[in-house]
Amino acid sequence: RLSGNEIRKLEVNLKLIQLDRLPPQLDGFTITHFSDLHFTGILTKQYFQWVFQKALDLESDIIVVTGDIIDNPQLLPWVIDLFTPLAAASRCYYVLGNHDIRNLDPGLVREALATAGCHDLGGKTTTFDHHHCQIQLSGNEQPWIGHAPVIPDVNGDLHIGVAHTPDMFYWAQENNMHLLLAGHAHGGQIRIPLMGPVVTPSLHGVRYASGVFYQRSTMMHVTRGIGGLQSVRYRCLPEITQLKICRQIGT
Repeated sequence: RLSGNEIRKLEVNLKLIQLDRLPPQLDGFTITHFSDLHFTGILTKQYFQWVFQKALDLESDIIVVTGDIIDNPQLLPWVIDLFTPLAAASRCYYVLGNHDIRNLDPGLVREALATAGCHDLGGKTTTFDHHHCQIQLSGNEQPWIGHAPVIPDVNGDLHIGVAHTPDMFYWAQENNMHLLLAGHAHGGQIRIPLMGPVVTPSLHGVRYASGVFYQRSTMMHVTRGIGGLQSVRYRCLPEITQLKICRQIGT
């Protein structure tokens, strides 16, 4: 109800990610990445049904959700109802975030997501084949939950790290990952003209509030997320992103 609040002005975008180490068979591989749904009940189930349909419409090869799915325990049935069509259409992977354990038993959240058909990456590494190439995904829910996954000594053709916080960027670099997907920072939620985000919950301040970053041969995408415990956004649109992985981006 606040004047200028952009909490429901969803942006659906495409970002091209150039990975020089990518095999030709994976050129054009697509990932739908979103995060920070924050089911509180302030934004209605009907709104999230519309959001999830936008994710489905992208028809990506895989879908990755980087945590903070639910705040209100009474809305646990939403998880099954909303994620089931998503997982039926594509491989859907997730990690949990700090809000997923604030008011709920994380086991209940994982159980609901498993019922929906989603793949749990919390503290785990998994692989699958795509066009005769091996794609490896490793999920890290630290510092809130569990431990970092054991990463097999296997040279995957594409190694994707999945974490809730961009503070795990160093972990992805140390493990020579091609790409890390993260959320948590919400883009700052409120951005001031000429200044950008004022504060984010990160050890690095606003440095990794949102966007694409490259360091030590690892790319990181930090999404602005969709919701928030406080449903307020100014100059910081909620987003769903399709990442298209490319060997080279044409000029």
